[in-house]
Amino acid sequence: MTVVPSQVIEHYKESKSLVSVTRDEIDDQTLQGFVLDYDDQWILLGYIYDFTPDGVVAIRLSDLTSMTCRATDAFQRHLLEVDGVLDKVDFALTLPEGGFLDFLRRIPNEKVVILEDEAEGNDIFIIGQNLQVLEDKFTLRTFSGAARVEDDLGEIDLDDVTSISLNTNYALAYERHFARIRMQNKAQHHKSDRAGESEA
Repeated sequence: MTVVPSQVIEHYKESKSLVSVTRDEIDDQTLQGFVLDYDDQWILLGYIYDFTPDGVVAIRLSDLTSMTCRATDAFQRHLLEVDGVLDKVDFALTLPEGGFLDFLRRIPNEKVVILEDEAEGNDIFIIGQNLQVLEDKFTLRTFSGAARVEDDLGEIDLDDVTSISLNTNYALAYERHFARIRMQNKAQHHKSDRAGESEA
């Protein structure tokens, strides 16, 4: 059970406060972001890294040990606003009635998703597309850092995942790469079809 009351989470969501989040049993680093939405198991944060909105990260409610809006957070939110980057945070993002897992099931196959198990001694990082949410695990069509698609699906038990990220700057760079590949393949296919029609 999370030590952060739902009333506190709801307050920070409604006020669009920039918050600092700790997960003492998972990571000694503090996360900073905006509460976008949550269900009974997961919370979605509009992640902020070095004063830059960096996609969405979902973490388990049960891992939370604190959620605060310090004077530093309030001031840094002000800086984000005056610098004109606050509107890059997707405050309109909400979970469907079925909750976070239903949200994941609706993600397009082309979306690059990052699954992590950050528990001590594990440090598992899986990145890929075509996310499948099964009864007790996630699967992804994974690829290497050089964007080479792996032969086998990557998979991780649902209970082992401590964070899920999408629309990060890192992930979007690979999304654009694979989108270009699809466009090139489509253009080549169209060119081949036209060549076949000419020969006919």
